[in-house]
Amino acid sequence: REELQRVYEEQQRKINDRVLKSFQEKLSRSGSFEEFRNIRREIEETQSAMSFSEEQQFLLEEVLEFHLSRLREIYLDNIFREINQHQTRESLSAYWNNIKYELFSLRSSVGKEYESLIARFVDERLNEMDE
Repeated sequence: REELQRVYEEQQRKINDRVLKSFQEKLSRSGSFEEFRNIRREIEETQSAMSFSEEQQFLLEEVLEFHLSRLREIYLDNIFREINQHQTRESLSAYWNNIKYELFSLRSSVGKEYESLIARFVDERLNEMDE
């Protein structure tokens, strides 16, 4: 009976490891916050059906946080590049008015601190244009 339990637990661990690896691969391929949210939803659904160990749950949270940070950095880099491409106050202001709404809709993924950082960068860029 103990041997059967040990074998079962070992098989469960192997299955869980394969599932985790699959999620890691999906997250590595994700290129947008929407894809990330969909994968996260899938993970949450899977978690309720599987019994991940504490270690596996911790790993999963770490992997999620890593890939969310990766997507934030890509997003922020793209916005900074776009801001720097604007040569007039009018075009930069128009761009800022457009992305404000996008940032608000992405607040759960990007975070309010990124909104503030981008707003500060836009202000700095506008001040540079005045000089």
